[in-house]
Amino acid sequence: AYLFFGLLLPLLAAAAARADHAALRRVLQRGFDAMVFAGVPLVAGAAAVGRPRMALVAGEPFALAGGVLLPLMVATAVIFIAALFGYGVVALGKQRQLIALYAANAAVTLAAYLWAIPRWGMWAAAYLTIASELITLLGAAWVVYRTAGFTPRLATSARSLIAGLVMAAALLPLAEVPVLLRLTLGGTLYLGLGVLLGVVPREAVLAWRPGRVVSHQ
Repeated sequence: AYLFFGLLLPLLAAAAARADHAALRRVLQRGFDAMVFAGVPLVAGAAAVGRPRMALVAGEPFALAGGVLLPLMVATAVIFIAALFGYGVVALGKQRQLIALYAANAAVTLAAYLWAIPRWGMWAAAYLTIASELITLLGAAWVVYRTAGFTPRLATSARSLIAGLVMAAALLPLAEVPVLLRLTLGGTLYLGLGVLLGVVPREAVLAWRPGRVVSHQ
């Protein structure tokens, strides 16, 4: 995700330097759609195959810990979107407006970790991380909205959610299928639905055809 943001930041910075907020909003919208598309399968996959995936990575004794994978993937998806708005704040040069919020968020979250984790363990850590990242996201989104007037449109994101729900529904009955094969099937299905539903531009898919690559050499 951060490699993607590294490519996005010069476009955001150039638009902000020109005070071209319309161009900045277009770049942010594309980034938002991309981050939702990247985050949805993490959440859907954790919901469908979280426990077998944890057993694959850490062994069968840790399979029960797969349950906490879902809130952790929700937190990861929120981080993706929060990072996008954070880069927007940087491009607009408004970082100082968030210093107090970030400091307060860090202090409160640390105190909450110290109080809640001894009582509820990894579940407390996971849900507190979601809360902390949501505060970061909302703060950065507010600054970007107030400065550049950007509010994300959700039509493309809704199609990503549909693709994620279909992927999860398709994986749930395949409990006897090896987890790596399930993940491969799920990822292929999700990407295919992304193309069919117009989330992934067909031009992007066609650009990866071998003939197209050779023709530019």
